[in-house]
Amino acid sequence: MAIIELNLKLMTDQTTVKKSMVIPPATVNVENSYFNFKLVLLIRIMGISALLALLFPVLHYSGINYIGQIQPNVDIVFSILTLFLIVILKQNSSFLSLILNIFFILCFITCFSALLTVPEDDFRAIWFYLLVILAFIFRGKKFGYNLMILSISAMTFGQFFIHEKFGDEAFITSISGIIMMSLILSAFVQQMIRVRQQLIKQSKELHYLANKDPLTDALNSQINYQLGKTLLIEAKSKNDNLSMLCINIDHFRRVNKSFGQQKGDLVLKHVVQIIKAELHQDEVLAQINGQEFCILLPKRDMLSAENLARRISQSVQRNLFTINDKKIPLTLSIGISSLIDSDIEIRSLQVRADKALLKVKSHNGNDILSFDDELS
Repeated sequence: MAIIELNLKLMTDQTTVKKSMVIPPATVNVENSYFNFKLVLLIRIMGISALLALLFPVLHYSGINYIGQIQPNVDIVFSILTLFLIVILKQNSSFLSLILNIFFILCFITCFSALLTVPEDDFRAIWFYLLVILAFIFRGKKFGYNLMILSISAMTFGQFFIHEKFGDEAFITSISGIIMMSLILSAFVQQMIRVRQQLIKQSKELHYLANKDPLTDALNSQINYQLGKTLLIEAKSKNDNLSMLCINIDHFRRVNKSFGQQKGDLVLKHVVQIIKAELHQDEVLAQINGQEFCILLPKRDMLSAENLARRISQSVQRNLFTINDKKIPLTLSIGISSLIDSDIEIRSLQVRADKALLKVKSHNGNDILSFDDELS
């Protein structure tokens, strides 16, 4: 029955195992939100562009605004292709960059088609406006200014070398409008970058406060439990080792009472720094409560975990903490457990390590004890 439950749990958490053991960076949520913002904005701009492009043929065939024989068909094709791109983008957002590039090309082709074929229609400049807006919002200031220069160059070329040119007032107004709009968009994009950076900074700070103890910089118990579940599933799936240390600073309350909480906090930081110096990069230290800690040790068996516990204990005893020129001896009680075949939850390792730790503490501490079948 235990094997069936384990297999079900492995299937349920298969996607979790593929993720890194390390807590995802705080920037992930901000970047995801920013991506979703760009996605929704692009879809809306594309939708408005498709409807606007359809409006010109309607006005043309209604006799309100003549745009030549070719451009109505170009506008209709542009609308159909744009709507098709919207459908694809809604189905798979990972195509955002590709579809954006295709949309740029469609807009550019429509621009030049209108520039070459539409007789004396000052509305032709609207496509250049659209291009510049897209460039600034989705590709940044540098790309936006380059496209602004390209658009002005194209309109200027058309004004002097193409028969169907803009009216003089419309030409000056269009060029001035594109320049003014580019400057406004540049300021807008720059402000958005600042806001985005500020959000990332704030998100990192909140992420840090939510997941780590601000004093010791150790992970909190909730994150430790989540990582423990992932590590257990990963170890089971790879038939690998996993161990756990539960550590208590002996007589820590006596230190607090004798020297004050402020000095006690410094003792905690001192011990955590010593412990971290002994750990590998993939080993996880968490603070369970005031003076108790838990260490998750992937790929370590019981013997390796015992050796590590011994090194940590000896290092803490060697590195005495100094308070007012007085050397304070510190000792640790450590309980150890390792993964066994019947374990289907990380809590099982926690319970065994806690039992070993309690037994050490009941014998005045300053010792290391592993939980094995004989102890149980």
